[in-house]
Amino acid sequence: IRLALRALAGLLPGGQHTANDLDRMSDMISRLPSARLRCLMHSELAVWCRIAERTDLCRSIVDRYVMPDLNNVKDPSLLADCVCASAAALFASNASTAHAHFRRLIPGRIDTAVTYAARTRIRCVPPGEPHDSDGAPTAPLPMDDIYELLALARLAESDACASGIIEQISLSVLQNRKKYAPQQQTSIAQEIEDLAVQMLPNPAWIRHEGYKILWT
Repeated sequence: IRLALRALAGLLPGGQHTANDLDRMSDMISRLPSARLRCLMHSELAVWCRIAERTDLCRSIVDRYVMPDLNNVKDPSLLADCVCASAAALFASNASTAHAHFRRLIPGRIDTAVTYAARTRIRCVPPGEPHDSDGAPTAPLPMDDIYELLALARLAESDACASGIIEQISLSVLQNRKKYAPQQQTSIAQEIEDLAVQMLPNPAWIRHEGYKILWT
């Protein structure tokens, strides 16, 4: 199924796919017996649509296939697996909805969902896809994405998870400094500083101010 997904993903940017292609792929995924696998595969399809700038299709797939599966899962542990598997698509479809689902996860699983969602937005590939770089951005992140990623970092359970997102945003700005206006750079720096003041140091995390110094 993943190979078929990759083939379909190659058709999306040029609009060479048809509605029937998407329906057949979704029908194939819906036949999987595992709710977690259905969420994972539908999530990858939705993310490929967003990467192809078809946000409408991304939202449609999440609403039509991912959300019903999530709503039908009652076991907290399985639900956490399903939310983490679909985290990237939930975040791509609607950040506020994603936040609501992440907050309800059992302890220890929020960081997994946050990491999958952030990594996909930064790298522009679904979580299950191989990635041949060290994870550092090479293209400038859009300002809307940066603000959404900073809001996502606030959900992190650990300072390491939140710091990973901040690091990737900072790298994007530093590597593409000329692509951001001075006002934008100032705004990003202020948002990160505000985040550091609000979140660090946290008694539940590392108690020294190392991360706070790095962020600011």
